[in-house]
Amino acid sequence: MCRSVPRAMRFRVIGLALAFLWLSPLRAAAETVRVAHPLLAPFTYVQNGKTVGLVADILRAAAAREGIEIVFVPESPAQLQETLSNGSPEAIAPMPIGSPKYDFTTPFVVTGGALFVRAPNSAPAGLAALSGKTVITPKDGPFVAFIAQNFPRVTTVRAAGAAMSDEYAQSLSAVVSGRADAAALNIQEGARVVAASYAGKITVPTTMFKSFALALAVPKGRHSDLLKRLDAGLALVKADGTLARIEARWTGAQRAPPHS
Repeated sequence: MCRSVPRAMRFRVIGLALAFLWLSPLRAAAETVRVAHPLLAPFTYVQNGKTVGLVADILRAAAAREGIEIVFVPESPAQLQETLSNGSPEAIAPMPIGSPKYDFTTPFVVTGGALFVRAPNSAPAGLAALSGKTVITPKDGPFVAFIAQNFPRVTTVRAAGAAMSDEYAQSLSAVVSGRADAAALNIQEGARVVAASYAGKITVPTTMFKSFALALAVPKGRHSDLLKRLDAGLALVKADGTLARIEARWTGAQRAPPHS
């Protein structure tokens, strides 16, 4: 009688262990979140079949603190529009905060346009200081129309290339050679390219002439628990210095991403 009790207990323990092992894959699958993203260096792009970049690293770090695995899904502009419409994958990042159709995490990157000039000159305070001068910027970038509408006395030259990376190189080379007075570029990507290929030749700006905050977005009223958990993870990586280290890595000397 006394010997039968431990045996029964052993069977019960074994049963509980098997149940745990059987349920574990289901639990892991429930913690996986698909996040669509544009091909947008240095924030999210694909290298050797994996999504990398400043935003990718930040989100992975924040999600890991909350036991979430993010599966990144690279999408074309047309595919992103479809995702925005039907909500599959569950989230999109990075996305500028502001649309009333979506809920957002707290912002984790502030980005925008900045003016890169030839060293050792100081970066201008803003575009108004370049009245009557020439600014070069990627032909399909967001700053062509902005400069034309708001600073008509600034002459805008459009850099053209097979990929955005070519246009950044062309813009910075024009500044170095004196063919342009400044280059209007994304501040993070511009700083990364300067560190990789133009160190000592171009002054890296510390202010932006146009800025906006980036976050992870979900359809309005959906996935509120995901946003709360990612916000908690973001707070942790900010508090312990992980966020600052990630930012430093992506604005320092990095190998340029492959053409997309």
